[in-house]
Amino acid sequence: MKFIQLLSILGISVGVMTVFTYIVSALWDKRFGQPELLTQLVNSSKLMKGAKPQGKWIGWVLHYAFGGVFLFGYVYLRALFELPVTFLWGLGYGCVAGILGILGWMSLFKFHHDPPFVDRHAFYTQLFLAHIIFSLTLSLLYLLLSPFSYSVP
Repeated sequence: MKFIQLLSILGISVGVMTVFTYIVSALWDKRFGQPELLTQLVNSSKLMKGAKPQGKWIGWVLHYAFGGVFLFGYVYLRALFELPVTFLWGLGYGCVAGILGILGWMSLFKFHHDPPFVDRHAFYTQLFLAHIIFSLTLSLLYLLLSPFSYSVP
């Protein structure tokens, strides 16, 4: 049951974050969709030279996989330091996750031989905010769905 709850929390949290990203994209008239950018990065990578391009699914799988890593960090750190689930914890973790997300995307753009054009400043701003949304959603869902706890060895 715990695994199903975590998958539910992951799916909803990444989904809410992604909806936020697409709303900001539309409002700012920018292209911020992380799944599409990830697909473009994969398909234009040197490793894919001569290979059949992957569909949009690859970007979505990677996007949710990275979300899983951030969920693991949230659960692990919370359990390790025995932190209560609070708005402040969600906000703080979201800020840290946002900074890590920005560093990750900066690395992807820097080391890719042909990165997609993105207004980087605007992209990183919305990405930081999106990670806060992600983490606050995690906290809310954690409170609503988890009368279970985790222990760290």
